[in-house]
Amino acid sequence: DRGCNLACNMCRDVKILPDQSNVDQAVRDINSALGMGSLSEISFSGAGEIFIMAKIVRLLESEAFSSQNVGINITTNLTHFDQKLWDRIKHNRFENVFVSADGATRETYESIRIGANWDSFQTNVQLLATLRRNGAIKFLMWSFTVQRANIAGVVPAIALAKAQGF
Repeated sequence: DRGCNLACNMCRDVKILPDQSNVDQAVRDINSALGMGSLSEISFSGAGEIFIMAKIVRLLESEAFSSQNVGINITTNLTHFDQKLWDRIKHNRFENVFVSADGATRETYESIRIGANWDSFQTNVQLLATLRRNGAIKFLMWSFTVQRANIAGVVPAIALAKAQGF
C-alpha cells in the first residue's frame, strides 16, 4: 500500500493514509500463502511505511511467520521503528532491513523527509546497528534517493551508514 506518514519531496506532496482495503487484501493473501506451507521469505516494501499499518504490525507480532521460519524483509523510514516495536516483533527471522533516508544532516534529512525527525532517526538507526551486530538482523541497507538538495551529502551518508554497520 502507498500509505505513509511522511510527505517526502521525491514521493508525494501530501501524506497518504493506508487504504484499508489494500491492507486487508494483503493480509488475506499473506495468510493464504502461509496456509500453503511453502513460504520461505516475505518482503514488505513499496511506496509506503509498513509500520503505520496496524494489521501488518499485528501480523508481525503474531507467530504467523516465526512458526514457519519465514524470513522477513522490510523497507522502512524508521519513524515508527523503535525498541518498543522491536520487542514485540523480534521473535521473527529478519533477513533484510532496508532503511529509506535521504540526508546525513538534520537540515537535509528533515527538509526532504517532511514530517520526520533527525534525532529519532539517529536513535533508531543506532538500534538497528546494534541489532545487526548482535545477529538479530542479517543485512542492513540504506536507500538514499540522490537529488539536488542532498547530492553534497552522499559521501557523508555513506560514511554514516558504514559506521553503523550497513
